[in-house]
Amino acid sequence: GMNKNKDRTNASAKSMKAVRATQICTRMAYTNSCEAKEGGEGVPKCKQPHCLDAFFQGKPASIGTRCPVLDALGVCPAGLNCRFDGHIKDRQNVDRDGVVVSADSAWLAKYPGVQHPAGEKNIIEYEVVRQLRKKVYDFSRSEAVAKEWQRYCSGACDQPLGALVAREPRPLDFTGKRVLAPLTTVGNLPFRRLCVKLGCEVTVGEMALGSSILDGSFGELSLLRRHESEKCFG
Repeated sequence: GMNKNKDRTNASAKSMKAVRATQICTRMAYTNSCEAKEGGEGVPKCKQPHCLDAFFQGKPASIGTRCPVLDALGVCPAGLNCRFDGHIKDRQNVDRDGVVVSADSAWLAKYPGVQHPAGEKNIIEYEVVRQLRKKVYDFSRSEAVAKEWQRYCSGACDQPLGALVAREPRPLDFTGKRVLAPLTTVGNLPFRRLCVKLGCEVTVGEMALGSSILDGSFGELSLLRRHESEKCFG
């Protein structure tokens, strides 16, 4: 039979590909420069476009209204790629005060980039994802802990292995707390934020597969994200 979901997925992927084809390097769009443009020792070369002339020539027309992200945050991390008005002057991204955003701007400490939504935590940097996908991530600490755990379980040593077996100094007490049950495909971050506003005190994310996380799957890693309003998340 017809797979309508597949058709919708393909259409969405094509649309996103068309949008990305008109965009410039996300780092350059935000900070007006890209330190990885040429690459270097220990710095992989950025493969995104960096030509401003070609970018502005092919950029879609402005939407015509002031950028809501600029008004809400004070700076727009999408920068030059944003189609709203108010923060692009002389082909440079500026903040709400008209100051040019640079790699040394204080804004980057609060909003590192367009891939870091405001208020979200547990965001895995792309370099870590790249290492996971290439199977070169350093798991030496985890492997050492696993070996010590095996020694402890076999009786080869009597010393407890930290938090794995030691009693918690402050046991968690959920008595009287409003707990959001884990909900597959429903308990995503926006839904949990809404639940917190409605009085939920303990939130639980969707099930994430460890094997997919170790493979560097963006979809699986996104399940680990939480919002700063989620004070107790698991």
